Amino acid sequence: LVLESLLLGFAGGSTGLVVSQWIDRAMTGLMLPGGVRVVSLGAGLDGRTVLIALLTTAVATAVVGLGTASAWNTVNVARQLQRKAGSPKLLTAQCLVALQVGLSVVLVFGASLFIRSVREALDTDLGFEPENLVWLTLDCGARPGCFDYHLGPQVESAIPDRFTLASAEAFAERARPIPGVDSITLAPAPLVQDRLSFTAQQVEVDGAAIDLEAPLELVFSDAGYFETLGQRIVRGRAFDDSDAPASVPVGILNESAAERFWPGVDPVGRQFMLDVQPRQGAVTVVAVAQDAMLSDLRDFRRPVIYLAQSQHRSRVAITVMVGASASLLVRAAQDPASVVQPLRNAAAELDLAVDEVLMLDEHIETLLMPQRIGRAWLLVLAAMGMSLAVVGVYGLVSVAAARLTREIGIRRALGVSTAGVVWVLAQRAMWPLLLGLAGGSALALWWGRFADRFMYGISGSDIWTLVLTTALLGTAATAATLIPVRRALRADVVDALRAE
Repeated sequence: LVLESLLLGFAGGSTGLVVSQWIDRAMTGLMLPGGVRVVSLGAGLDGRTVLIALLTTAVATAVVGLGTASAWNTVNVARQLQRKAGSPKLLTAQCLVALQVGLSVVLVFGASLFIRSVREALDTDLGFEPENLVWLTLDCGARPGCFDYHLGPQVESAIPDRFTLASAEAFAERARPIPGVDSITLAPAPLVQDRLSFTAQQVEVDGAAIDLEAPLELVFSDAGYFETLGQRIVRGRAFDDSDAPASVPVGILNESAAERFWPGVDPVGRQFMLDVQPRQGAVTVVAVAQDAMLSDLRDFRRPVIYLAQSQHRSRVAITVMVGASASLLVRAAQDPASVVQPLRNAAAELDLAVDEVLMLDEHIETLLMPQRIGRAWLLVLAAMGMSLAVVGVYGLVSVAAARLTREIGIRRALGVSTAGVVWVLAQRAMWPLLLGLAGGSALALWWGRFADRFMYGISGSDIWTLVLTTALLGTAATAATLIPVRRALRADVVDALRAE
């Protein structure tokens, strides 16, 4: 029995290594977002991988073989030879099948969650158009004193050799006529985690302070921000040249902020005050913009206020000077990669340097990479788990049918209906299947709490996904019993009675 187990185990292990080699070769041509090839990550089969696989196969098969062989040491030969017709006990096999089904529920549930999560993320309206959108950072290159942070008062005119807001604006003016550039704006990039953000702790609306659950995000944007980002203005107007420093301070709310501050009321024309320094008095709302995901793919309904950059030049200028860099967004007409080199040339003409370049659509695909990888591997594991569960149920019913050959013959000879025979065999698979589905469901819900942080648009403990998972596994396992049951029903009654 041990030798037979080892032969079967190594046959399966060798087949697994061959399939792994095929998968490894197929993955070498895959490309990750950003032009990174999978082969460059150094993944694949090596000596250690093969050794671990062989050792695992040897230990698993030896344990199973020795366990089976040791069970026969306690068998009473005479009792076995005199065994009468009846229902043999298959408790160990039933427990193993229940375990297989339970683990399969967890794997299929996890794969289903990741599939739905990635689909939800890809189908979700980001609130802006990432296609053909390029984010770049600009710094002062080799200018003297570029990174000297101890230059006295942080006033733009006092630091001519540093990278200033005027330098970024000059670059934007030079970049606009570049062929292929539709628009450009000096603004932070959405969904880039290390971008600099401004916040307010309190807002006064109609003379009353509104306590915020989280700091309110502020975005200082120019007249071309919403056009470049592709973010829709729902009501009102975007910033324009009339929003001068001496004019009335204006702002734009996103839909969540408008609903939070003035629920059920059109906020255009109303005023609010922020606790940011320096205080500029009341800010007039000139528009409501569509909600957009600025910080996180899961943080859609976060209140955001957009302020006219021209009316907050001191704050933006100080930020640019202290960081010695500026963040710009460029909307390309077609291929965003085609405008990168002309943008670098335009920066070099101003003695500036393009530091970072990022394609927003590729960046979003990178953000979803953990979900994509999790989906792919869980699909493989789920398919394997479901196969094991189906094979386990099939094997359990087949063994039960083989051991109950004489009993089935007697029942049929006495006139028991086909449904009665099917019920006898179904009992052997029913309770381990139900036990596995129940235990696996509980384990899947517990596991879902930890997977919730990777989910987009769906909870890690989604009940409907679990219901569909158990229904799928239950149907597949039930279908697996049809072949052995049909074989048992087709057996000749006389041969069944003479079998023992």
